[in-house]
Amino acid sequence: MYYRLKALKEAGVSTTLHCFQYGRKEATELSQVCDHVHYYQRITGWRGLSITKPYIVSSRRSRPLLRNLLSDDAPILFEGVHCCHYLDHPSLRDRFKAVRLHNVEWEYYAQLASAEKRFLKRLYLQTASRRLKRFERILTNAELLLPISPGDTTYYSQTHNNVHYLPAFHSNSEVTSKPGKGDFVLYHGNLSVNENHEAAMFVLKHVFTGERFRAVIAGKEPHPSLLREAQQRPNVIVAANPSTSQMRELICDAQVHILPTFQSTGMKLKLLNTLFAGRWVVTNSAMVEGTGLESLCLVAKDATAMKSDIIRCLGSDFSMDEVNQRIKLLGLFDSSYNAAQLVKLLPA
Repeated sequence: MYYRLKALKEAGVSTTLHCFQYGRKEATELSQVCDHVHYYQRITGWRGLSITKPYIVSSRRSRPLLRNLLSDDAPILFEGVHCCHYLDHPSLRDRFKAVRLHNVEWEYYAQLASAEKRFLKRLYLQTASRRLKRFERILTNAELLLPISPGDTTYYSQTHNNVHYLPAFHSNSEVTSKPGKGDFVLYHGNLSVNENHEAAMFVLKHVFTGERFRAVIAGKEPHPSLLREAQQRPNVIVAANPSTSQMRELICDAQVHILPTFQSTGMKLKLLNTLFAGRWVVTNSAMVEGTGLESLCLVAKDATAMKSDIIRCLGSDFSMDEVNQRIKLLGLFDSSYNAAQLVKLLPA
């Protein structure tokens, strides 16, 4: 979202950002890419509950937000289903309303529930998934739907005729992948997120085990269980809480990126960032399904196939032909171009 705001500002578009706080401090960077920034406190605990609406939606309601939305007649872009509490509000009936869809939210929660081992958390996720599926009907109040991936575009086009695919915005202005050869394999991600923790543990237990190649797992707040597992692998290093520059260096220098996921929803930005800056990418179908990026990755069906692909890539130079293929196919993700496309879709 930050890079979308940045691209819009560079295109000469004035924006007012309304955002909810729940732990993070106000960000001065946002005031550099927006004309105005308004903060609202997200409702926590039982006060954020609703009998009918999902908690992620009902906890993002605010009378000051509604008042501020009514202070002008600018188009409104709702960022994700979770910000759509006021999408059907009568006072906004005559406003142009667009919704940025990060994924099929109810499917994402269903997949989280299927992977959750704790009963109460699994019950919460299952309930949230059912409510989110029902809540999707609110999208009929939007004049424009903006899915983030081709797969999600297909899904929403089945029930809506106002769907326009808008690729993900990101920090990369060009493909910077380095030809040549590195000497280690990298898995990276925010390791405090359960989805990434599970993927890292899978890689440790089933891909890095029994191999001699150097491997690095890098990310924020690795769980103690991951650190213990990594200590049993002399070929594996965990880079905990690397700085932005350190992470960038790891991504650029790795010979192979191993990026499996078990949640096949939306667009994984770490995949996109890796394709712009890294070398070979080995992944599974869940990571690339519906993204249009399949041809830029080696898609393996299981851990054994991942090992085989990794060993083959470690012995192969990453060539300029591979770089040029990325330049050609990743042109679709040019943030400046997509900001211009978004402006064309909105009323003047």
